[in-house]
Amino acid sequence: MHFESEEDRKNIDNIIAGFEAFCVGAVNVTYERYRFNKRTQDVGERFDVYLSELRRLAKSCNFAAMEESMLRDRIVVGIRDDVTRRKLLQMRDLTLNQAIDMCKASETAGQQLKEMATSEEVQLLKSEKQPHRRRGRGGRATVELEQLRRRTRSTSTNRRDRSAERSCRYCGRHHDVSKQSCPAFGQTCAKCHKRNHFAAVCRSRPATTTPSHQQNVREIDEAVLQTDTALTIKRVGLVRDTRSQTEKLRMQ
Repeated sequence: MHFESEEDRKNIDNIIAGFEAFCVGAVNVTYERYRFNKRTQDVGERFDVYLSELRRLAKSCNFAAMEESMLRDRIVVGIRDDVTRRKLLQMRDLTLNQAIDMCKASETAGQQLKEMATSEEVQLLKSEKQPHRRRGRGGRATVELEQLRRRTRSTSTNRRDRSAERSCRYCGRHHDVSKQSCPAFGQTCAKCHKRNHFAAVCRSRPATTTPSHQQNVREIDEAVLQTDTALTIKRVGLVRDTRSQTEKLRMQ
């Protein structure tokens, strides 16, 4: 490393700058600023770590007097929490220190809320399991009530399964227990002409003739036969009378 004077050789800042120039070499400021502007907060990354990375990248960007304002803008744009970003944008004349303090406060509050929610969930789970662990009369009653509910649900499930296995009395097929699932719903039976069932499972019986009905039918048939016979005899008598009268007229 080359120093212009002996005093520069003893100055610690000049020594650090000389080491950086020797080890790092020439820096492309445009590319370093590109890296700085592309840096955003990663998922799960703490804000302190993100801020340290921004400060490290800013050293090689040659921002000079604008370094604090560039860091402030990069924090507002690069953080992952939209709620915190909204609060930062609502503040006028926002400074770098204000942005850092607000981001740290928001991160701490978020962690505290998460811990409080976790503890409440644990307490809720404990309270739900507690009745089953009770001893004595109250605990036994709770357990018996839960067992009764389970048996009731099991019984209703078994009934639905058995009803699904039986054939439908309206169509003779297997389907869900609902009238909309039955193909005979809304149809007319070809046997009894009633609705909502098929003729294959029709339960209506054919009309049977009782003995008294048969006797009445027989008497009606005999009466009709006698009436027809009497009419026939009268017609024959009229024909004979007509012929005899005609013969008499001819003989005269």
